[in-house]
Amino acid sequence: MSAQIKYAYLKGHTWLYRRNYPKDVAVVLGQQALKQSLKTRDTSTARARAAEINARYETLVARIRSEAEDALSAPESRASVPGWATEPEAALDRLRATLEHSGTVLERPEFNRLVSREKTLIRDASRVYTNRRSNELRPGGFKSVRYSVGLFASQYGDRSLCSLSRTEGREFLGAIARLSPLICECWT
Repeated sequence: MSAQIKYAYLKGHTWLYRRNYPKDVAVVLGQQALKQSLKTRDTSTARARAAEINARYETLVARIRSEAEDALSAPESRASVPGWATEPEAALDRLRATLEHSGTVLERPEFNRLVSREKTLIRDASRVYTNRRSNELRPGGFKSVRYSVGLFASQYGDRSLCSLSRTEGREFLGAIARLSPLICECWT
């Protein structure tokens, strides 16, 4: 049974911490969650580090909420409440600047423009895969991998990787089963 640590999970061999901010705090920080690697594979060390990060999380949320409440309840802020309604971005920027000045927020995340990804054809991906596997497998094993990947590329080579679904996978395994019952036993 694997160990359970609140707000932490094991990915590969490293523990990671992830905890969502409340919505009001997330708006101020510009981030949805606190995500951090615990940089360990040991469960007891991860539990201690997660407890430390959890304490920092609680103080950060409390500080942001108190400073936001102070900013809203200040006398000059009460006179400018319509400013919050008419210019929410400017008010939010002032609140973020105040928090950054106090040392609460380390830095504001930068959002990059979306970049469209190139479509990778199965033909190209199969070539790269067989070249990589040729050095890792013995000749007999590589021959069967090259054969099966070659069959797959001959049937679906002109399609992109993202366009495949489970139905195509089932169809391909069915085709292999019809070719040779011995190959089917190795794939299941």
